[in-house]
Amino acid sequence: MAAERPAGDVAVGTRVALVTGGSYQRGTVRYVGHVEAENPSKSGMYYGVEWDDASRGKHNGTFNNKEYFTCRAPTSGSFVKMTSKKLTFGSTVVDAIRERYADDRASDEIATPSNVVDSQGNRMTVKIIGKDGVAAVRTRKHGMAKEQGAGSPLT
Repeated sequence: MAAERPAGDVAVGTRVALVTGGSYQRGTVRYVGHVEAENPSKSGMYYGVEWDDASRGKHNGTFNNKEYFTCRAPTSGSFVKMTSKKLTFGSTVVDAIRERYADDRASDEIATPSNVVDSQGNRMTVKIIGKDGVAAVRTRKHGMAKEQGAGSPLT
């Protein structure tokens, strides 16, 4: 399940998904804010979403003759109330790794996203080290290979 975010954390450009009938309808937030309706009960805070599938929406970002956002296609836009639980939001890489690989049976042990389980159920540690970390590992391995000589398992 993707992350739930408070409205203040969702910006224009955020990718979203709507699960319908077991499939995902994906889109991009194009508007975050108040929408005024003729019926006061329908006015409120909404996300304006432009769907990837142009036939998914109901309009082009215009509601009651007011343009809130624009869409590529005339039927690719929708408004979704901020209080709705229909939308899911993208995850960070760390959250996605944790969600996909974290061992639910040992949730008290998972203090960081580094404790993961592979597809065969084997526990492993993943460390995100970045570009500088990769360069340091390469340098260490290259130095070890020189010390061990040609034909070593590290060359």
